[in-house]
Amino acid sequence: MLLDDLRTDEIDLIKKTFHQFDYRNIGFISHEDFANALRWLKLIPSEAEIAQVLQEIDPENLGRIKIDAFVHSVVKFWFPTPQKFEAYLWDAFSAFDKELKGSISSDLLKEILTVHGTEPIPEKEANKIIKRYETKPQRMIEYSSIINDWMR
Repeated sequence: MLLDDLRTDEIDLIKKTFHQFDYRNIGFISHEDFANALRWLKLIPSEAEIAQVLQEIDPENLGRIKIDAFVHSVVKFWFPTPQKFEAYLWDAFSAFDKELKGSISSDLLKEILTVHGTEPIPEKEANKIIKRYETKPQRMIEYSSIINDWMR
């Protein structure tokens, strides 16, 4: 996706996000805040992808990212529409729901979160997600609830 492909309101949102993470209003954000800002925008790059972009926009590793570099780098992760992001999430869950029932077991979700993918999350974090969405006593997760929450 190119910067020219974004709507004005999307660019404004990206800039507003930058300013939210520029706590001291000094015109740049840190590498850590860069990653957090991406997540705040509901973008889900891996740590490796973040590191690669940081190398591109801050090759001297000064730890500072200016707004123009931030805006241009966000475009690399931007979904063209919320519907495409939602479809991406549905596809991801459906890959593990072989019978397409709309739910997966808590154990399977835990395995997905802690084992699969490029960056598994800690078991403690997986347990928090499971606790929030699990239906008892069946120990199943209706992933539409997760997707709906992530789309907000």
